[in-house]
Amino acid sequence: MSTRTVRSTAARLSLEVLEAREVPAVNIAIDYTLDLRAKGGSGFFEDHADAKVALNKVAQEMGQRISANLSAITPSGANSWNAIFYNPENGQQYTITNMNLTANTLVVYVGGRVMSGGEAGQGGSGGYGYSGSAAWGNTISTRGWSGFAPWGGSIAFDTTETWHFGLTTTGLDSNESDFYSVATHEMGHLLGIGTATQWFSKVQNGTFTGTNSEAVYGAAVPVYSDSAHWSNGLKYNGQFAVMDPVLNRGERRTWTSLDQAALQDVGWAAGSVVSPPVTPPVVPPPVSPPSTATVPPVLVSGQSGQVAVYARGQAGTLASTGKMFTPFAGYTGTVRTAVADFNGDGVSDYAFTAGAGLTARTRIMDGATNQILVGSTIVLNGFTGGAYIAAGDIDKDGKAELVVSADRGGTPLVEVYTVSGNQLVKSLSFYPFGITNSNGVRVAMGDLNRDGSADLIMATGAGQAARLAIYDGAALAKKQAVTMRTSFLAFGSTVTVGANVTTGDVNGDGYDDLIVSQDAGGTSLVRVWSGADITANPTTLISNLRPLQEFYANGTTNLSGIRVTTRDLDGNGKDELVTSASGGAASWVRVLSVSSASVAALETVYPFTGQAVLAGIYVG
Repeated sequence: MSTRTVRSTAARLSLEVLEAREVPAVNIAIDYTLDLRAKGGSGFFEDHADAKVALNKVAQEMGQRISANLSAITPSGANSWNAIFYNPENGQQYTITNMNLTANTLVVYVGGRVMSGGEAGQGGSGGYGYSGSAAWGNTISTRGWSGFAPWGGSIAFDTTETWHFGLTTTGLDSNESDFYSVATHEMGHLLGIGTATQWFSKVQNGTFTGTNSEAVYGAAVPVYSDSAHWSNGLKYNGQFAVMDPVLNRGERRTWTSLDQAALQDVGWAAGSVVSPPVTPPVVPPPVSPPSTATVPPVLVSGQSGQVAVYARGQAGTLASTGKMFTPFAGYTGTVRTAVADFNGDGVSDYAFTAGAGLTARTRIMDGATNQILVGSTIVLNGFTGGAYIAAGDIDKDGKAELVVSADRGGTPLVEVYTVSGNQLVKSLSFYPFGITNSNGVRVAMGDLNRDGSADLIMATGAGQAARLAIYDGAALAKKQAVTMRTSFLAFGSTVTVGANVTTGDVNGDGYDDLIVSQDAGGTSLVRVWSGADITANPTTLISNLRPLQEFYANGTTNLSGIRVTTRDLDGNGKDELVTSASGGAASWVRVLSVSSASVAALETVYPFTGQAVLAGIYVG
């Protein structure tokens, strides 16, 4: 969720002197006219009557949480004004001339549109322009109130999001965003939290120093890097604050005393206590340990054409299942793998592709039945230099897409496939690093911006400085190859061994993090960049962002490189790194627990003892 606000400049004016008055609650009026299809809108609220019910409820609750004496705005004669705001239907600046507003009323224009960058909603207060007397200007700019006092603003909601519109959490599924929570959050922005001058004047050294907030929290309150939200994951009395920057799918946030204190710190008088909608109590099921079946297996392959399947063991370890695949009969070279649910049955399936020496092809096995889901299929126009694969759900349909890329020696072609009727159907092909680049492309997928679509990360192979590019998953779903940001060198201009890349949520914040390592011939250096930091700093070169962690996974002098994948192997909601050597005869696979503070080895296994391993181990 993010904020948007518009401000126009006007002459500095003195405040009028007000007589003593009783301070009433504020009426927040929702205006749906811009959303109407008859007005050229998206019809988001026409299609979702229950969204209207929920939003009207939020407006009523938030209006009761604040009090103020707001003057009416009644243009006449030479006194005129413009209400300026972002049209929720398209994000463009919009102006309404000479709107009439009754006292103690805010008007909020709402609608829906397709959003990018992980936002489920965007809200903020409106700006203004005026002409007329000084007293009139004072009414427009302050509404006769000493605190933050907008005329209103706008809120937009993402039309592509999978929403839960209920007033309670009954039926709120893990893949749904809670509309009530998002609407409450965006209304908080519209009322000045993270948008008002009165807010930013109290942000100092990464904390918010408002008197009321400090009294509630017990100290200056940590804020997020954008200075417009509480720090990510901030809790008050064990409850996540609504003005946290991240809302996990399947979860509801309700207004806390800390959020309420922030409203007072931007200048609203205290309103009444409002209880959020209550979900009928249910009897909780018996508590049981996390199921290992919900954790995708790790596929391990060497130089034998065989792939071993490992499952999650105890306490963050890997356990051999005894299951072994030989996906391409008669082929004893490198096999590269990806694990994802391609048919939407809730069980991870196994995708395979071959290294150099075999015409590029893929095969997918059904994880539930161990039968062929998609038979051997030629890809990359029959290229024989080897391929890499990755998988992720880009169109939010619960089924993963498959991405295939060419290894060294040919054009750096990347192809995107969907699985339909036990066949691969190509939806897109492109050259991420230019058609003349012959160093190959390595691929990974993960939701770096937390918009629900898996993004595509690509790295160059050996022979040039290791360059990474990130393509937006939401655009890939529309068969468009659109970079999310400027490509960057992961290890500077002198490291030319190529890069391995994966993603995983190592810090448990809901964003997939970007993990890059050097390939064979390079050191075992691994760098991890936070997906949340990448998303919050869209114009900053990723190599200029401070890594969440960087470390040597196999000592500082070993030049075998490192391969990486991720799984949550201990059930704590954070992914561990599964690593192996990129070159030489090393046949180990090591599990690492990674945080911003430390890296710890949890286990090392040897899956191919006694077999020739000439190019390290592949994990996927």
